[in-house]
Amino acid sequence: MRVGTWYEERSAGEGPIWKVRPALMEALSAVRDRERTVLVIASRGSLDVTEEAIIEALGRRKGGKVVSADGTEPRAAATRLASAFGWYENALRSTRARAERRRREADGEPPFGEVPWGYRRNANGTRVVRDAGEQRVLAVVAHMRGNGFILREIAAELGRLGLRSRRGHRIGITRIHEMLRDIETEPLYEPFRKALRDGAQSTAG
Repeated sequence: MRVGTWYEERSAGEGPIWKVRPALMEALSAVRDRERTVLVIASRGSLDVTEEAIIEALGRRKGGKVVSADGTEPRAAATRLASAFGWYENALRSTRARAERRRREADGEPPFGEVPWGYRRNANGTRVVRDAGEQRVLAVVAHMRGNGFILREIAAELGRLGLRSRRGHRIGITRIHEMLRDIETEPLYEPFRKALRDGAQSTAG
């Protein structure tokens, strides 16, 4: 390996690490996975647990590796905290994406990626509108499942009715399972979720 750049922190004052250790932050910003970058710090002894966890988390996020010249390993508490930072970031991205999806649904805007089953883009692609054929598929799936039919029976009935996927194929049990999952979890499918549960209650009764 070769040394890319040297960074020297001549002093460290009181305060958060990203303010009082600019050279260390510069070094972390240079970490790149595609270049197999390793950030070698002189020692972990000058870092408290939170600072060490921040360094470990940033190193992981950048895809590189942080090691100590004196051979010391990160403290267990710092490793756990660094993992918690990663989980927090993933949860934050997930909640932001879900919030944006709900906003787009409420405003009638096209969602990111593929349009949900049961809907299609309008002629100019600016809004999402109901698709009658796909809505019928969802209605049949919810009704039959609510009345105790197994996935194979539902697939057979969709085939008998001539209902097909967007690509013109027969709708299989895997796709039906995904529809039922979406009906149970996505706000967009509340009417079908009600039909699913009403049918289940009637069967139980």
